[in-house]
Amino acid sequence: MTPETKAWREGLIAFLASDRRRPRHRSTPDPEPAVIAEAQRFVTVSIREWLAETLARQLDRRRERAEAVAGLDPDPAILLTTTPLGLGIAEQLVADDPRGIVCLLEVEYRRWCRIEPDEQLAHHVTAWNWVKTSLPKVRQGDFPAYPLGSGEHYWLHRTGIAGTTEEEVRNTALLAFDGTRSRVLTASTVETRFED
Repeated sequence: MTPETKAWREGLIAFLASDRRRPRHRSTPDPEPAVIAEAQRFVTVSIREWLAETLARQLDRRRERAEAVAGLDPDPAILLTTTPLGLGIAEQLVADDPRGIVCLLEVEYRRWCRIEPDEQLAHHVTAWNWVKTSLPKVRQGDFPAYPLGSGEHYWLHRTGIAGTTEEEVRNTALLAFDGTRSRVLTASTVETRFED
């Protein structure tokens, strides 16, 4: 890790410590306990697989790319963004990881990048792993090839990483949630509309 990357990462950690002490207004109510439990279960499995099987390959690609692109740190800061439902789980899962992964919310990442931009991803790679547990009604018709069973709702599991290759790598799995458990309808779907 270059001194510039180390300073960028340390600045992020200080920013998170300060930013998380500020009170926040929540515009949405907390999800039901069953929703929280199932979303956390799904994210836990996915992050464990990413840490054990995928991240090393992604970092190898970054090192290869850094050989060809001036200014890219071959040993970047590693960030993992998620939702409030996944943050505590993510932090627990990476706590003993020697790569020093920093877990944060997507909104925290966006705020930090406004303060300390790294548009070329010279100093960091950012991965994301989260479950969208509520789709707006307008999105309910987006997946006609994957009909829901009685009482089920669509969920999206979004994962990806930016900064390891020239283009970001992203995937969205389509899930069905019945109020207790989720099931994978397709491991990869193409979204044509997005929302925050």
